[in-house]
Amino acid sequence: MWENTVDVIANIPVWVPILFCFLVWLGLISAKEREAPKWIYVTFLSFPLIPMVQASSSSNLALAWSVFVVGMLLGATFGYRLQERWLLEDLGDAVRVSGEWVSMGVMMLIFFTQVISGIMSDMRPDLASLPAVIAIFGLIVSAGTGSFVGRALRVILASPLRAS
Repeated sequence: MWENTVDVIANIPVWVPILFCFLVWLGLISAKEREAPKWIYVTFLSFPLIPMVQASSSSNLALAWSVFVVGMLLGATFGYRLQERWLLEDLGDAVRVSGEWVSMGVMMLIFFTQVISGIMSDMRPDLASLPAVIAIFGLIVSAGTGSFVGRALRVILASPLRAS
């Protein structure tokens, strides 16, 4: 048991802890009121590439793509509605947004789901290919990335925002 755990830890790619630190840093920035250029939110539209690549390489394509679509729709709806309460002011090419911790939570949820999925795929590919595992992991990642898409759409399509 411990030998496998040590092997897993020893074989974590160097970029994984760097990515983790970067995501924590982004989460801490998101927790404070700030001005953010709108182009940053446009980059959120690329986030579905992560679960799309995974769905495309799944051992159960129909299930993986179904979960992807459902997760994206749920996440985008949630993110779109949630972003409205954080938008404070439209500044033209930027927006002023209130601080929130949801970004950190969603990023950590996606990150650790991906880490666990990768470890499971390496150590127990038989478990990783179970329909329930594909559905649960796929739903978490696609809903999480979808929430960022919804938030981006809310900023891009923002009608008059609350003035401070």
